[in-house]
Amino acid sequence: MARKQAPKRCGGEHPDWVWLTSGGIDSVAAYLLTKDALHDNYGKRPLLVYLDTRIGLPRQRLYIEQLADAYGEQLWTLRTHEKFEDRVAKREKYAGRDDAGAPGAPQHANVQNELKGRQRETLNSRFKNLVCVTGIRAGESENRAQYPKGEQSRGIQYVKPVYELSKEECARIILEHEDCPINPEWTSNHFTDCACLANGDPSELDTVQDKFPAFGQRIQEYEEAIPDDGLQSVLGWDGLASAEKNAREQGLTQLSLCRGGCQRQVKTPIQRAFESVAEGTATRSEAAAMLSAA
Repeated sequence: MARKQAPKRCGGEHPDWVWLTSGGIDSVAAYLLTKDALHDNYGKRPLLVYLDTRIGLPRQRLYIEQLADAYGEQLWTLRTHEKFEDRVAKREKYAGRDDAGAPGAPQHANVQNELKGRQRETLNSRFKNLVCVTGIRAGESENRAQYPKGEQSRGIQYVKPVYELSKEECARIILEHEDCPINPEWTSNHFTDCACLANGDPSELDTVQDKFPAFGQRIQEYEEAIPDDGLQSVLGWDGLASAEKNAREQGLTQLSLCRGGCQRQVKTPIQRAFESVAEGTATRSEAAAMLSAA
């Protein structure tokens, strides 16, 4: 990708390169690693693309705009037309089935893929030779580790420059770029791009409502609208698939609102490093040194 004479495809045309950027640490690191090569080596200007599922914090979209401004990128935001409450209502029509109500933990990936998949198809329809740079890492989950570093799916070629890197290495890449803005969400533990109701407990929802009142209220309304099995005060466990009901009966710990692989977590060295830069208590090089404790 870094060669001066980059290969052409599709009848001699350069690929149409885009960065699929969520505003998370991994996707921003993937962008930073490849931006110079894609700008210098290809005849077509690459695009920065944000897939807005409407179940993530609006502040993520605002951060992507800040990132695009910092580096002078052309930004496309593809936002799904479907309201999440409409999606919940559709599932409620089949209340006699196991998958009624809001999606449960086993459905988390399906929800994300469905909402983002439609926007990817829209993006692909605009180009005939699309190559997407993503921030997928093998270390995120066993499922992602099963996929190759580069792959083609439904006519889209995917490139994963941070696939073999750790989260700490991705954070270090960002800190090494002095002009890269810091996303405020990198210093927090609450979810960033997913509130599909697959996971979470009431205390976390309270925190979201404190920080983001309008957004938190919308999620609360989804939760209260779920009619199944009378557990309407318990986020993420309301009348979902039988797997959730069995898990609750077995006393399994509920997962947190989606972030960092949907795991409960305390303030990590990565979060403290970004926080110190945002608060001005450390330089970027000093913050990078904190990552050694990760």
